[in-house]
Amino acid sequence: MRVLTSSVLIMEAIVVGLAIPVALVVADAPAWGAALLGLLAVVCLLLPGAFRRHWFVAAGWAVQGLVLATAVIVPMMLVLGAVFLVLWWIAVRLGRRADAARPA
Repeated sequence: MRVLTSSVLIMEAIVVGLAIPVALVVADAPAWGAALLGLLAVVCLLLPGAFRRHWFVAAGWAVQGLVLATAVIVPMMLVLGAVFLVLWWIAVRLGRRADAARPA
């Protein structure tokens, strides 16, 4: 599960980071909106390091909700957030299935 979920979070960090200039230039968002996007991108980059913690998957779900909420700043993030929400669900589901099939 580690590889799948970490891959989703790293890709998500890139997309959220690329949304910062879009927020500032196209969406004319305030600076605090861009700062929140930057903070969320950093969280996406740091979260894979917490894979062994019991709260990792729950934190990943929270990040997916926060990415969906950034649609308030950049409306296109609703679509991208929905895509990453589905990718996260697939990564967790297939990752757990692969972990269960792996011999102990």
